[in-house]
Amino acid sequence: MAVAAGRAYALVCGGTLLVLLGLTVLDVGGREALNRPLPGGYEISELVLLVLFFLALPATTLRDEHITVTLIDRWLPDRARQVLAGLADLLTAAMLAALAPYLWRHAGEVAQYGDVTLYLQIETAPFVYVAAVMTGLASVLAAARFVGRAAPGIAVRSRYPPMEMAAAGFLVLFLFVFLRVPVAIAMISIGIAGFATVNGWGAALISSSQALLDASRQYSLTVIPLFLLMGNIIARAGFAEDLYAACEAWIGHRRGGLARATILSCAAFSAVCGSSLATTATMSRVALPPMQRLGYAPSLAAGSIAAGGTLGILIPPSIIMVLYGIMTNTDISKLFIAGILPGLLGVLLYVLTIAILTRLRPGIGPPSVRVGWTLRWRSIGAVWEMVLLFVLVIGGIYAGAFTPTEAAGVGAGGALAAAIARRRISLRSIGEALYETARMTAGIFLILVGALVFSNFLNMTPLPKALGGWALDFGTAPIFIILSISVIYVILGCILDSISMILLTVPLFFPVVKEAGIDPVWFGVLVVVVTEISLITPPIGMNIFVLNATAVDVPISTIYRGVTPFVLADVCRLALMIAFPAIATVLPSLM
Repeated sequence: MAVAAGRAYALVCGGTLLVLLGLTVLDVGGREALNRPLPGGYEISELVLLVLFFLALPATTLRDEHITVTLIDRWLPDRARQVLAGLADLLTAAMLAALAPYLWRHAGEVAQYGDVTLYLQIETAPFVYVAAVMTGLASVLAAARFVGRAAPGIAVRSRYPPMEMAAAGFLVLFLFVFLRVPVAIAMISIGIAGFATVNGWGAALISSSQALLDASRQYSLTVIPLFLLMGNIIARAGFAEDLYAACEAWIGHRRGGLARATILSCAAFSAVCGSSLATTATMSRVALPPMQRLGYAPSLAAGSIAAGGTLGILIPPSIIMVLYGIMTNTDISKLFIAGILPGLLGVLLYVLTIAILTRLRPGIGPPSVRVGWTLRWRSIGAVWEMVLLFVLVIGGIYAGAFTPTEAAGVGAGGALAAAIARRRISLRSIGEALYETARMTAGIFLILVGALVFSNFLNMTPLPKALGGWALDFGTAPIFIILSISVIYVILGCILDSISMILLTVPLFFPVVKEAGIDPVWFGVLVVVVTEISLITPPIGMNIFVLNATAVDVPISTIYRGVTPFVLADVCRLALMIAFPAIATVLPSLM
């Protein structure tokens, strides 16, 4: 019975995502082919997105798939890890249980006022009731996890909270994250508590529940599940292997050729994936065995995979850029296009790094067998769908034919069509991709809510104003602002994943950047580049741990040694971008 219910639930989540994809494709097709977009398509998509997020939230909670920093796990005994995980479950259950009644009350108010959508006049109250029920269910499941692992005060009000409150908020946040509390839960809990010290618990919970609803009803956020779906389908259909085989056929016979092919195939996979961690995990499975069989030095093999994986958040489409664009109201299309040249520069510097390393030590990257021209051209023919998909998505954005959301729908639909046409994916795999995408969407959206709630708390402290004054103190030397922010990002990258880091810091740093007169598009690309560096910076980098988890036979010390030359290449790219901003701004200026 439980298995059947689980399958039915997964089917509903996957079906909801499929409806979202269908709405986007129909809207684009109707507009382009018949000059008649889908009536009320935006409104329906927003409501479906809300349902998708809250439907998948219990599954994300039950499976413990909230983004969590596990830096200390390797040094803790099993019992200590269970205790920390139990405390995180308890905090999750308490936070969701506190929000659910306010969502239910808000649904009643919406029903009382008769709130409807603007064009189709759809009543919104039933959707908010769904949000309240699913939030309550997620709370019950978190409590059940806590019980399984184990076998409100009076607010102190202050009209003008001191700077120490913001510092304490950050300190407790990092402590929670360090102790394995999911990042989203940590940000929401501390944001609610901080807000309550100023305005009381009632206002804090109302504000937070409203943030939960607002984040799940933004049409612009539809791009996230659709791009995630595109990457999941491509990964499950085995197109990553085709990309690697094509790159190997053309350059594998050169010294360090397989490592270079790894970088190029990572770049190609990034162009249809949008996630660094997914790129690293996928390419470690595809590229590491051939390099090991050919006798590559483990450090070079691991370093090229970890470094190549970072391209996933820079080469468009990029989930990080979508979140940055939404939070700063920056044109996402321009951000995507702005990432192309810096991404290609990163590929060039990585390949150059491999060339230098193998020239100094030829034995670390022996060449593979040269293949004939017939096989080379045949390998290109095996990936033509991926090339067409990238050109269609990014070319459509650049030409103004698609918005990023529409391009995501076209990309996901095209990837699904290509996988089915090539018989690369089964009906079961499609269902798994849909369900996994729904759960990933819930995790990302909850982090977005956490960032909004935590930012609301910080906005009630003197911190934003102090940062603005700090920017003015630098006067005509914004380079010091950029360098300071870059250093902070590299440090934060040691303890936070890229999405959490961007969502937590951009609301603080962007007003400073704006006050200093820095181009927001250029700054967005710069932030992504610095985040890339943090992903492979020893002693801790998320890509390093992902690779270590998927390639268990490669010691983490070897990965550290392997990524160091690529970190230096990234620093060179960062310096070039600061010295020549046109690297990121020239293509957007032509749109």
